Amino acid sequence: MYACALLGRWNSTFVDEYGTKIDALMYDVAHSSHGSSEDTKGAFFPLARHKSWFDGHSFASGLFPFASGKSMESSSESINCYYGAYLLSLVLDNTTSKQRNAPHVDFARLLLAMEIRSVQIYWHMKQSGSGKTANTPLMYNPTFANHLMVGNLGMMDATVSTWFGNNPLYVHMINFMPITAITRELFQTEYLEAEFTKVIQPIYDGVEMAWKGYVICDRAMLNPNKAWNDALKL
Repeated sequence: MYACALLGRWNSTFVDEYGTKIDALMYDVAHSSHGSSEDTKGAFFPLARHKSWFDGHSFASGLFPFASGKSMESSSESINCYYGAYLLSLVLDNTTSKQRNAPHVDFARLLLAMEIRSVQIYWHMKQSGSGKTANTPLMYNPTFANHLMVGNLGMMDATVSTWFGNNPLYVHMINFMPITAITRELFQTEYLEAEFTKVIQPIYDGVEMAWKGYVICDRAMLNPNKAWNDALKL
């Protein structure tokens, strides 16, 4: 959806040429047209099929649960899914009837806003202490919260591990990628300072190359000049 939004923005014929395929991508995860007499395609797609309207965030497995119930890691990917849906809806809003497509823009914004808010609550663990979070109740017990990032959140458990390992680098960066304009909106400065200082900075110089670009981007949100110098060395 993100790629389609870019192509649709810069290629005036892209939406007309690939419109039905674009619709299939959008409807699969960000469909909102149930009850609309103008949109017969909606009968084939469930309403925002990954989103839990009770919890506010999405589940990666859609309809299918794992041993701990439905679950999700890489919360940043779900956010970028809805960010892509939002950007694409803006492009479609400019190429189709604005009156017809405006509800899709607002619905994508709702999905995106809910996901960001929920990830900041459930995945970005706050520590008790000074600053803005001093009087904020901890979602998790202090020992667990010291890890700062939830790896995998299920309906019946929360872990500081991923399906491919429990290395803190993996846990934090799988919930950081991909890097887009919405990344800075997701990571609040106070949380980012704690996360980078405690988890990323101690291992920064020894991070394997496959992950090095991500930790540099993490640093860039706090110190862009130093991060730029590090990026030039990649």
